[in-house]
Amino acid sequence: MPSHTTLVGVNGFHDSSRIFGTWHSSGSFGLEFAKLIFYGDVNDAIDLNFNYYGKLFTRDAIPNAFRGGPANFDVQAGFSHELKRTGSDLRVKVAAYQFDAEDTVRGWNAGLELKTRNGMFSVRYDVGNDRINDTYQTVGAYFNAGLRLDNVLKARNPFSMPEPIFHSPRNLRRMFTQKVRRDWHQPTSVRSGSANGNSGSGCDRSFAPIVMIASGGLGNPFYDQFPFPAMSYTILDPGKFIVVEFDYAFDTMPSSISDVQWRIIVNNSAIAVPDNMFLGVFPPSQSGHFAFTLDRSSLNQSAFTSASVDPSQVSFYVANAIGPTTLTLTNVCIRFNQ
Repeated sequence: MPSHTTLVGVNGFHDSSRIFGTWHSSGSFGLEFAKLIFYGDVNDAIDLNFNYYGKLFTRDAIPNAFRGGPANFDVQAGFSHELKRTGSDLRVKVAAYQFDAEDTVRGWNAGLELKTRNGMFSVRYDVGNDRINDTYQTVGAYFNAGLRLDNVLKARNPFSMPEPIFHSPRNLRRMFTQKVRRDWHQPTSVRSGSANGNSGSGCDRSFAPIVMIASGGLGNPFYDQFPFPAMSYTILDPGKFIVVEFDYAFDTMPSSISDVQWRIIVNNSAIAVPDNMFLGVFPPSQSGHFAFTLDRSSLNQSAFTSASVDPSQVSFYVANAIGPTTLTLTNVCIRFNQ
């Protein structure tokens, strides 16, 4: 609904993809608003953009694409100012976003963009922060022009000018040829998460300190399972591996034993992916660090993708550690797609 001074628009999409024989749907709708502001011989503008996304890759029909799970959205506000001395356009924007990919991620982003009057050249600076990337900054330069390959064959100039920013006054119609503004400053596959309220850098799933008290009997005195928010099997790469890494400490040295053995398993109710073998420590140390690659008999994370099930818990076995003693695991980190 454009006019000379105001623009209001809506956008939306629905997508359906078949992954490992199962159809998954996603969807979005958005609102856009822009309005000119006049004072003196300068014309500026404000713009607002909002996009809402259904819970991606978990629903199988359009009516369900926007139901269930945390809200996924981004919202952005901008102010554009005409620089009379240079004839350029300076836009200041601030944005916030939230999305759910097995764990809720929130972030903000702000930036400046300076464009030439005809919209062909621009430079941009952005700064933002979220739980995955911490604080980050980006700087970029852009060239915007149409390209007609048929003119190359005709020995003509293949480039064409973009829709100008200013067209006596500022030209709002150019926004119809621009892509929808979205503010997900994230990788395509989220590689961070948390369980028990603690997140770790570079971990798909991480845990608060785990305290285990011997209760499994003489052979396996320490054994327990710890659930985590399920990792969707649809983002796991068949053929790659799961790595479990952690620091361990016994409160007292296990007695009368020369071999403490460990086994780590990532599993759910139907599928289990363990490490290659019991790892022996000769003699046992009271504390240390381990990193296990779960690849027993070539069984890797493809066990989950083949069965179309999500890994949702990790199990720890410790054999031969004769007590009495308490075992504490810290900095527990699970990485997929390794």
